[in-house]
Amino acid sequence: MLRPDINLGGISSYAEERIFSKTDNAFGYSGIWLFTGSQGSGKTLLLMETLKKMHEEYPDALIISNISVFGIPCIPYTGISDFAKFKNGEKGVIFVIDEIHTLFSSLESAQMPVSTLTVWSQNRKNRRVILGTSQRFTRVAKGIREQTTYNYECRKGFLCFHAYRIREGDDYDENGKYIGEDERYNYYVPRVSTMRMYNTLEVVNANKGVKDD
Repeated sequence: MLRPDINLGGISSYAEERIFSKTDNAFGYSGIWLFTGSQGSGKTLLLMETLKKMHEEYPDALIISNISVFGIPCIPYTGISDFAKFKNGEKGVIFVIDEIHTLFSSLESAQMPVSTLTVWSQNRKNRRVILGTSQRFTRVAKGIREQTTYNYECRKGFLCFHAYRIREGDDYDENGKYIGEDERYNYYVPRVSTMRMYNTLEVVNANKGVKDD
């Protein structure tokens, strides 16, 4: 059995490599970030708050969305192939997938193509982050849950305050049950500009994004 040397003398060179190999303006987010909660819990609102902050920090990042987003330039999402199609180098790519469980539900995990799982497993290398909503974490396909970076659990707050807590994706078992330490809820008051970024009544089509009523 082979084991690496402890190499304490390499700490300084390791730190220099990690610091100076980074590009200052490179997109700094990656992975799959889920926003879950019952209807009216503010999950899409918190997603939009997160998207707005990302856009303010990285205005050159591409944004692909399956719902209309007002005030921020977006490319309409057309299907699963978009994840492999859109690349933007160090400027980054942001996917907004409302009702992400409609891509593949927990009952359809076996139908998830290997190619899709492969693309999502390379989110960090491709500087791509996927922001998705679902009423329940367990409704999301296992293949998506296993690659989730964060789960923002949302719930109805009091008056103008909205409640949420952030749980690490690694703290869920294979059945989607949370096994980590209990996290306290955080509270915030949404910005009006964020509330106006989307239509709460817009319907999402499972195959091609927005559905016209």
